[in-house]
Parts: sequence; C-alpha cells; structure tokens
Amino acid sequence: MRYLVMLAVLTLISVSSASPAYGQLRGGLIGGATYSKLSGEFITSSDYKWSWMAGGFVEVPYRENWSLALELLYVNKGGTGVTDQPQEFDVEIGYVEVPLLANFQVPLGDRLTAGLYGGFSVGVSVNCGARVGTGAEVSCADALSSAATEWAIPLGGRLGFGAPGGSTVYLDFRYAVPLSDALEVESFKILSWQLAARWSRGV
Repeated sequence: MRYLVMLAVLTLISVSSASPAYGQLRGGLIGGATYSKLSGEFITSSDYKWSWMAGGFVEVPYRENWSLALELLYVNKGGTGVTDQPQEFDVEIGYVEVPLLANFQVPLGDRLTAGLYGGFSVGVSVNCGARVGTGAEVSCADALSSAATEWAIPLGGRLGFGAPGGSTVYLDFRYAVPLSDALEVESFKILSWQLAARWSRGV
C-alpha cells in the first residue's frame, strides 16, 4: 500500500513538472455518502446500505481539458441480505482508499464546468464488522473471514460551480467497479455508488 501511494505521488509530480503551462496544482476536500450492497455466490438476496466517505485530493492540470487527480479517502460500505444457508447478514467495512483518476472537463459557462473521469483504486481495510443471523456484531474475521485489500475501477462524473476566491465546488457522482473479493475466504464483492461534494482551490 505504501509503495502504491508513493508511485502515484511520483506520477503526479512528474506530470506537474512536465506541463506547467496548463495551470497550477489544485487541492481540496471531499465528503459525502456511499450506497452499497454485497454480491456473491453464497448470497441469495441483498439490499443496499447507506454510509459515508470523506478525504482529500490533489489535482494536476495535464493537457487542455485534462487533469490527473490523486485522492486519499476513508470509505465506509457494506450491505445486508440473506445467505444460501439461509441466514441474514449485515456487513460493514471501512477502507482507506487511494484512487488515481484521469479527468476530462469542459466549461459550460463563466462559472460552470462538467466532467467525466475514470481510473484505478486500491483500498485497505481498517475495520470490518459483521452480524450473521441473530447474533451480535463481531469482527469479520470471527463471523466470516478477514477483509481483503480491495481493487476497483472508479468511473464517474462531476458538475463544478465557480466560487469566490478562485475555489470551485463540485457535485461528484461515481460507481466503483469491483475487481477483487471483499473477504479473503468468502467469495463476494461490494457494489458501491458514491455521491459527494468536492471543494477545490489552487495550492
């Protein structure tokens, strides 16, 4: 995880130094909601669950209408449902995620912009709780199995509004396509939507 973050930071620094004419480095904060559920072979039905996310980012203009962004987020997600036993379950996992994103953005007026983005993300579990049947909530390792590192492809869009002082406020919507299982033993993935507000300004 540490080496992936270092590689992503070095990529941003290299791009920034290679294209200074396209604008200054920007940074900011992100916060919002997650809407997620579990999908897997042993799950017969599942329901979405609301939770939350927060973090920060840096963004480097790269070419006209293009930029690269590196985010550092805490993302809480999971879901409820019924296994093939059958047993009811409720799982909630908190991740520290590091997405590296390529953004394409176009102006829609003096203060309004719209964009699409995609990239690659890695998430390391920092807490994981589960409840199976009528039992009390325990750690995932005790109820199912330990949480695994999550790999995903985030795809999304954003709508930006220019604010006083050179800052921009974005409404950001994304879906994270899971590439890996959420737990080390049980075979299921987390399908996750995110709706967030993003505040950005030059640094």
